Amino acid sequence: MKYCFDTRQFIEENKAPEKTAIAGSDTDITWGELQKKVTSLSKKIQSLQIPKEQPVLIYGHKESFFCIAILACIHSQTTYVPIDAVYPLERVKNIVEQTGSPILINCDSAPLDIKIYETIYPNFVLKEEEALVASKKTDNNGIDFIQHILFTSGSTGMPKGVRISKKAITAYRQQIASPLGFNENDVFLNQALFSFDVSLGDLIHAFSVGGTLVLIDNKTVKNAGLFLQRIKQHSCSVWSSTPSFVFLFLHHPDFNETQFPSLHTFLFAGEELPKATCVVLKEKFKNARIINAYGATEATIHSTLIELTDSIISSHEIMPIALCSADARWYLEKEKETDKTGKIVLIGEQIATGYLNNNNLTQEKFFTHNNQPAFKTGDKAYIENNLLFFAGRADEQIKLNGFRIELQEITNTIKKHLQIKDAVTIALKKGQTTKKIICFVISEGNEDVPTQKKHLHSFLEKELPFYMIPSDFIFLQEFPYNNNHKIDKHILTESYLQNN
Repeated sequence: MKYCFDTRQFIEENKAPEKTAIAGSDTDITWGELQKKVTSLSKKIQSLQIPKEQPVLIYGHKESFFCIAILACIHSQTTYVPIDAVYPLERVKNIVEQTGSPILINCDSAPLDIKIYETIYPNFVLKEEEALVASKKTDNNGIDFIQHILFTSGSTGMPKGVRISKKAITAYRQQIASPLGFNENDVFLNQALFSFDVSLGDLIHAFSVGGTLVLIDNKTVKNAGLFLQRIKQHSCSVWSSTPSFVFLFLHHPDFNETQFPSLHTFLFAGEELPKATCVVLKEKFKNARIINAYGATEATIHSTLIELTDSIISSHEIMPIALCSADARWYLEKEKETDKTGKIVLIGEQIATGYLNNNNLTQEKFFTHNNQPAFKTGDKAYIENNLLFFAGRADEQIKLNGFRIELQEITNTIKKHLQIKDAVTIALKKGQTTKKIICFVISEGNEDVPTQKKHLHSFLEKELPFYMIPSDFIFLQEFPYNNNHKIDKHILTESYLQNN
């Protein structure tokens, strides 16, 4: 059995209904159970007669019912907003206020201290009169609408809601998910929060082919032994995460092809993928494929994919994010045609319709290009040997003592040093003025820290102008990560300021 996102139907219903569809952090659900629960919950939602595009909030953390709720909203053509329970209550209240949603699907049994009209819990009961109301609901399958709203960090400190349409999800599934070649035998690892776009990708990949989705909660994620045990228990075949997340396990003695023979695909997104990570991963999983994805929440999930072959990994210091092609869903916006680097603009049907209640930002970032929706990412890139390479954020350009400096260029250069496994470069500012540049590194060197600093400084003197060399190097065993498993630059900055 599997789910068709185009027709919103379970298909091949007699095929393996007892197979596990969701291995949740709380309970497992078979495909047969999934069909029954999704159908019942979708009728419950329809009976509420929620106005079109009035969102339903889904709250929880890695429960099986969270996936059921998402699929029920898709099934009933209801806009939804996923909110993870790891978020502080004030952020949840802010999202409730922005959306004005009267309905909450609480996947956690504990009540949530927010003002809401009606809450649906996992033990809900569909009444006969509710089923009757739902049966009279008009099916508008051919009409596009906002399927979900994902809240991301906003520059003002307030989360901003990205509005993703059903048409955008269809475009993603056809253009990105299908070419990945997954099938019903695949078991998909899901550790990203459901409020993170990559998590929706895991769900689409698994349910559209009739596979199994394995949910891993934060408590398990923080325990390497339990995490790897769960992957082995379910014979996961597809690993999806940020590069920073897999780095946590690269040097675990049991993390290899012998112990995890089922793992055949590593799909990375969300941040830059270091060459060193690819090299170690290929040593441990010789037969697995490494796919580097690039995209933005404003473009549903991923917009580009490229498999990093042994040849690509060995011949490039920076890993590419796309192969140039005539049907590419992106282009580089350059100030001058002769510029090597440009800003990435994503184009196509998978582009969001804009930001919730923020017309000014929507008009600034979204536009039409050759009659197609387009989005200005703010990311920079360049083309070399028919490959697209990420070159940092446009807003990572700083000015120090009159010199314009790209922080990503410093990071990329430091990573060329043979003893550096990973690096992050940060500008310390007072107001809008940059005072100094700090680089945090993870090193494989055996010398003491002062000696390593001296060698690294000497290396950079041969590679960069003097004004681009960081004022200080901080050596760490590992980087701190935020809830989306990306390197937390805010924590790095705060820790430096407290200790220096």
